[in-house]
Amino acid sequence: MNMTSTNDRTILLKLAHRLFWDVDPTTLDRERHADFIMERMLEYGTWEGIQWLRITYGDERIRDYLLRRGHRVLSNKTLNFWKIMLDLGGEECLQTSSLRSSRVFWNY
Repeated sequence: MNMTSTNDRTILLKLAHRLFWDVDPTTLDRERHADFIMERMLEYGTWEGIQWLRITYGDERIRDYLLRRGHRVLSNKTLNFWKIMLDLGGEECLQTSSLRSSRVFWNY
């Protein structure tokens, strides 16, 4: 899929069913809900979703999100992946995730 030629909203709605099952995806605003969208995409997104995220917000804005909020809401595995992908290894303010481990859906 060519992300640059397709409408932003259409792509977000296509990806929304799986990632944003708990909200009405038609009410998502790309700017107003950016942190919410980034959290879900970074943690659970598909390759297509990650491409959309990087084109839509850019690596610098994703870096800012990770430094500001990522350690509180993303799993260690996801946080470490993005630290490598965006070259954030030397950032002192990027703490270890406060989540104990990858999120468990069913805790038996």
